[in-house]
Amino acid sequence: MPHDSLWDAQTTVYAHLAADPALAGLLTGVFDHVPPGTRLPYITIADMDMSPLETQGGLGCDVGFTIYAYARGSGMKKTKEIMAAVFDRLHGARFDVANHEMVMCRSASSSA
Repeated sequence: MPHDSLWDAQTTVYAHLAADPALAGLLTGVFDHVPPGTRLPYITIADMDMSPLETQGGLGCDVGFTIYAYARGSGMKKTKEIMAAVFDRLHGARFDVANHEMVMCRSASSSA
């Protein structure tokens, strides 16, 4: 398992989210570092963790991360719209992750 599994996963998830026209219509961007002066709404990829997994077929890893949604306005309607679009884009998605074979992408939880 390469030591850069988190980076490989992060760059792939970033590219997958940034390429979604529906999500792009709701956001000013997808970030891991928000530049000063960035206008809302946007999402950030944060709090990543990796756990090694040994299977009969070899060594793998389970990568988890949190996506934060930020929006302005009264109430949380816009934030929940963004969260729903992120879920639609990622949950059950299939995409290539450099140096890895992706088995599953799923949402483990959501909170607002």
